[in-house]
Amino acid sequence: MVFKHDPAFGYSEYWRKNRSSIESQELSRVLLALRKAGKHIAVNLKTLEWSGMSEPHAAKIELDIGLGKGEYPLSPGKMDILVGITAREAFHCKVLSDVVWLKIVKKLSEMTSEQEYLLGFLVNLGEDIFINYMAKDTVWRYYLPACWPYLRSKNKRDVSRPPTIRSLLHIAADYILLGKLAVNMNPGYHDLFQKFIDARDEIIDCIKEISISKRCDIRVNIYQRLWQETLEAAKAWDFENQPEDSCFIQKDTDGMGDDFQPLEDDDDSQKEGDDREKDEIETDIRLTKHINEVLEKLEGKSIDKHIKDIAVEEKGDILETFFIDSNLLCRIDPDQMLVSRLKRIFQLQRSIRSRRYHYQRALHLGKIDGRRLYRFALDGRVFRQREYSRRDNTRNIVILVDGSASMTGGLPGGGKEWARTERVFASLFEAVKGTGNRLDVLAYYERAGVCEVARLSCGNKLYTVRPEGRTPTGQAIVAAALKMPKDKQRLIIHLTDGEPNCGICVKNSLEFCDRIGVEVVTIGAYYNKKMKAALENQYGNRAILVDTLSLLPLRLEEVLRESLLKQ
Repeated sequence: MVFKHDPAFGYSEYWRKNRSSIESQELSRVLLALRKAGKHIAVNLKTLEWSGMSEPHAAKIELDIGLGKGEYPLSPGKMDILVGITAREAFHCKVLSDVVWLKIVKKLSEMTSEQEYLLGFLVNLGEDIFINYMAKDTVWRYYLPACWPYLRSKNKRDVSRPPTIRSLLHIAADYILLGKLAVNMNPGYHDLFQKFIDARDEIIDCIKEISISKRCDIRVNIYQRLWQETLEAAKAWDFENQPEDSCFIQKDTDGMGDDFQPLEDDDDSQKEGDDREKDEIETDIRLTKHINEVLEKLEGKSIDKHIKDIAVEEKGDILETFFIDSNLLCRIDPDQMLVSRLKRIFQLQRSIRSRRYHYQRALHLGKIDGRRLYRFALDGRVFRQREYSRRDNTRNIVILVDGSASMTGGLPGGGKEWARTERVFASLFEAVKGTGNRLDVLAYYERAGVCEVARLSCGNKLYTVRPEGRTPTGQAIVAAALKMPKDKQRLIIHLTDGEPNCGICVKNSLEFCDRIGVEVVTIGAYYNKKMKAALENQYGNRAILVDTLSLLPLRLEEVLRESLLKQ
């Protein structure tokens, strides 16, 4: 059955409510919605951006901004297409499609650019088959069909003509993903077309393997075999010099003879086309600039300007900084003994709030104010009223957790060290409820040259991350300090198991926190004397050092007592 998509209708109509009729506002909100949707699929989702928002990078996913332009707010049908493309990219991240590509390229000998393009087409088709099957029992099965027609150009070659590899791949993709069977197919395609159908079943079967790495290896072997069979069978086929997709130069000369000569006014038409294209590029540049500005306001993610001002002498070490919302629920139960001890600290904090009295004078009613009796003949306001208020000693607290790879404790996916840390901040998250203190839990790490700060607390739910990457401590401290509300005294409790190895200097970040009135205390674990000396040098008297993270609960209690109970 061929999927027919109506742009006026879409499933996103039922859940997308945050919309705008202003172009930059709408495209920014669409991008935020797509990022949130992608994170529900893959926690390792690459940074999602509109094309042209920043420099291209292998660790970024660029969406064609042309798909979002037009009428605003976006129609539900258009939004479904973008959600489908995002879901596809997120599933590719989840199943490690990049790893599959690197492995198969390593196995094969050197290829021409045309062969590399065709192999990429084949691998992408195989990965799409795999993720399409993975999504069959999820909500994403409603969105993926909308995106398939927009991911590959149409087959411009008549399928009844002598076969080519590219045309074969288009025929296979149209049939497997869209349910569209080519009519009057050249008999030369039949054998290889059947091999692709058989390979589809093999690709789907590899989902039975539990190990993700073994799944990758199985798919690599399938693609390699299919590629070699295709090359062998296609030796006598026609060869197309120009790829049809945008990653290669395309000359639109279909139906033109070798003696084609441009008409006299073609130069003027070409000039007008170039001018129009230049105007469109300039318009897109302005638009992406506005989108970045709107995102900074809506998401509050861009603090790079502040960091550049702080790190005057460290321009080469600055990373891009992004705030993200984690969607991986924390499954660690709080330590009830620790929760009880922390609640006792918060109760003591509440008990030392003192009353402060003051008098409101010159009133029409109240108690007689002897100091104002002389004004009785003037306005009669000779009364006073006593009022009192409590001194608010609550805090805005941030638990800033090192989520770098070293926190796994040597085990993939989170080992003992990370589990201990999760139990500690889960206990504090439980204990702080109803105390008047505000608690935010953040985790930071480096991924693909970007400092990511993940929000782990949202409402009554607590989330977590999978430790990865390097340790950009300095930038994370600045990011946390800038995001804290300023209505109360501010305290950052930083938990780490080692020294920073990327981003700006910790010393500069601590000096910045001093200037804006944010208290920072670091509880750091060290494993040898050298690391201990390095931590003492960086944090000075702001650090409480332990030789194992098992002492983290006791040290956290000490920090809270010292900060919250001081008069």
